[in-house]
Amino acid sequence: MSERLSLACLTTGQKAKISGMPTHAETLRKLMVFGLLPGGEVEVLQHSPSYVLAVGNTYLALDQDIAKLIFVVLC
Repeated sequence: MSERLSLACLTTGQKAKISGMPTHAETLRKLMVFGLLPGGEVEVLQHSPSYVLAVGNTYLALDQDIAKLIFVVLC
């Protein structure tokens, strides 16, 4: 089984599957609207100054505080 990591631990170019999401309802709803769903695959395109992810055909920018709350397993 792969190790579960925070999204904030990934570097540019890494791909991962989402295994855990924030539990705060408003934050969770906002992330899900943009396609961040458990089991979904993401690719880190940039990690500084903010995290830019490719989620399917969507690009999403997240701040570090949110990236720390999303857990993934490497693909």
